[in-house]
Amino acid sequence: MLDGHVTKNTAVLSDVAALESFLVICADVCALARIGPPYVVTYKSDGREDGLSGVQFVSESNILAHTYPGVGFIYLDLFSCKTVPEGAVKHIREFLGLETHF
Repeated sequence: MLDGHVTKNTAVLSDVAALESFLVICADVCALARIGPPYVVTYKSDGREDGLSGVQFVSESNILAHTYPGVGFIYLDLFSCKTVPEGAVKHIREFLGLETHF
C-alpha cells in the first residue's frame, strides 16, 4: 500500500486516461501480468472528495488506485501474491513525486 501527496505527474489524480496509463505502468514495472485494460471511474461527492477510482486486474491479483485531486492525494494498493521486483515501488514513488507525511 502506498499513499501520499502527488507532486509530479499530477494528471493521474483527475484525468481518466492518465490514471489508466499509470495503472498499466504500475503493472509493468512490478512485472505483473495484466488481464485486460484498466478500468477507471469518476466519482462525485461533496466536492472535497471528488476523484477517480481505478483497477488493473493482474493474474497475480490487482492494483487499485483512489485519487483525491482536491487535496493532491492518492491511495495505491499493489496487491500481489508474487514478490514485486526490488526497486519497483521506488520507481512508482519517484514517478508520482510521492510525499508521505506519516
